[in-house]
Amino acid sequence: MLEINFFEKKQVNVLPYILAGIFVLLVAFMGAYFYFTQAHYVNLEQEQSLWIKSNAEEVALSKEIEKLEQLASQSIQVQDTLDQSQFPMVYATKDLASAVSNEGDRVSSFQFGEMSQVVLLLENTKVSDASAIIDELGTRAYIDRVQLLRLENQQAESNEFIFELTIDLNDETLREEASPNDTEVE
Repeated sequence: MLEINFFEKKQVNVLPYILAGIFVLLVAFMGAYFYFTQAHYVNLEQEQSLWIKSNAEEVALSKEIEKLEQLASQSIQVQDTLDQSQFPMVYATKDLASAVSNEGDRVSSFQFGEMSQVVLLLENTKVSDASAIIDELGTRAYIDRVQLLRLENQQAESNEFIFELTIDLNDETLREEASPNDTEVE
């Protein structure tokens, strides 16, 4: 027997169908991955917002405490800066007054100037006493210069004059000398 095939059977190429099926499966897996990832992050965000809402008072209190701690540290820094830049006026006044003998009768004016200068006005003072006072002030380590600014005869018949002295202070040396004495002054 002889078979004659009048209808030709063509073989179907399944490769495009296999590739299309794999592509559809990959797209489905990717879609599922993105869907579940998005759902996870939405759920996580909702949990965090619920936590924030339930703990809002504690969070606000924590922020308040943090602000107060920052203000306290700034306050300490400002206090340290003020302590470092404070002029030791009490020590300088007492020490300069101790250089003048009988200062209650002689010192009529004692002024601190802007540029670390002290103007000292002495009354009822003889030239020899003023010279001794100037020499005594010159021995102080924190005094850079003592300068006689004005000399005025107080009474014609006496040898007593009014002396106006300008004393230039060295701030760094004065602070160093005054720092051990801070506990004594307070």
